[in-house]
Amino acid sequence: MIKALKIIIILLLAMCNNLMAQNNKAAMNKPVNKVANVQNKANKPVNKAKSINKKSVKGKNKDKATKGITFVDLGLSVMWATTNLGSNSPTDGGKYFAWAEIKSKNEYSILNYKYFSKTENEKIAGSYIDGKYKKGYTKYVSELQADKHGYDGFWDGKRILDYTDDAARENWGGGWRIPTVGEMNELCTKCTWQWKKINGKNVYVVTGPNKNYIILPANGTRFGMKNCYVGEAGFYWTANVYTGPKANGAYILRFTKDTHGMTENETRYDGRSIRPVIKFKKQN
Repeated sequence: MIKALKIIIILLLAMCNNLMAQNNKAAMNKPVNKVANVQNKANKPVNKAKSINKKSVKGKNKDKATKGITFVDLGLSVMWATTNLGSNSPTDGGKYFAWAEIKSKNEYSILNYKYFSKTENEKIAGSYIDGKYKKGYTKYVSELQADKHGYDGFWDGKRILDYTDDAARENWGGGWRIPTVGEMNELCTKCTWQWKKINGKNVYVVTGPNKNYIILPANGTRFGMKNCYVGEAGFYWTANVYTGPKANGAYILRFTKDTHGMTENETRYDGRSIRPVIKFKKQN
């Protein structure tokens, strides 16, 4: 009887050991979900870190891009493009534009200016006003200029470019535009200016209050079919027209190696450079 009980106990212990061995084997082959989850989290992109299109250049200068066009925050009221309109690099002068015209051209003359008109100097009905033949500007004329500079006494009192006449807006789109007198004057008075030669070209390095900078090439100007003062001076349009009685020009930034500042009455049918600006919310 005792022997029979011992045999039964031995058989029961053997069965228990067998079951335990099978369970351990199954546990070894089962995937560890906690480890897999940790690996998945490690491989998952971290959404909290937002990517921004930022490219560092020499020194502390940093520029950002919008629609493929780079601009710099100089610590002023607007952001400044890193290149001139029609240029592919900061030291290249780009294209020339007459004021209020949106396309560059080969010849810059009052006779082919978009907003100038004249009659033929012939004694035909309607050709003369008080002994003078009709000629003058047909847009952006102040009341003070109407008699001498408005076509047939025309004036509209416009002081700043319409967006449809803004070459920066029409060519680059979005919020790009030609800077105002105030914005250009801010560049003159709140930044430091250093005349340098970069890539074999004379330029000004204009550094803002926050130590970021832009480069303005001495691109000269274009009179008729001839480029003048290239490498010696820079002429950059603003969006404001001169409204005084003397003539009908526009405000520009003008600089040479020795000086820089605003000029109030530059002939608007000549070819000048454009450095676009854009209003952009500053990141905190």
